Amino acid sequence: MTLVLFGKNQYLLSTNFGSAAGLTITPSQVNVSYLQLLNQSAEQPFETSLIRVQADNNSQVTQILTITSTDANGQTCTVPVITQSYFSANQFQAGIVDVPYAITIDGNTSITTPMLAGVTATYTFFPAEKVNTSKVLRGRSGQALTQYAAPTVPIVAQERPSSYPLLGNQFLKY
Repeated sequence: MTLVLFGKNQYLLSTNFGSAAGLTITPSQVNVSYLQLLNQSAEQPFETSLIRVQADNNSQVTQILTITSTDANGQTCTVPVITQSYFSANQFQAGIVDVPYAITIDGNTSITTPMLAGVTATYTFFPAEKVNTSKVLRGRSGQALTQYAAPTVPIVAQERPSSYPLLGNQFLKY
């Protein structure tokens, strides 16, 4: 089975928003539907600083995330994110992996991954920036671009992602 996240411009009118039948996508925020999240990701694009993958089956967190961006001109860019590459020898939790990866999520961008049978997985996207153009309407003094601080989770990797500021020991380099 294939899970499809985001990609409103391609998957809005598809059965189950592009995901395989039988898969249920539920945002962690209980008062928000996936349809609302899908629409907002297209109308208020954001860039990630970190993707956290958690699952009740350790094999699920090592499934490749395929990021695809396709525009209306037919131009497509596909990037595989090998989540297994982000495990560390110092990591003691097998059912979770933090992937410090910058992806711009907009209406043309989707993330697909194979879903193993009977698995419950959680994909958490930590934003680095989000655009909301309505903030500048009617003379509001707000900025259209909101920038977020890097998540305060220790990351063990070969190099510091560009989205991470150099702050104390939030980022461990080995």
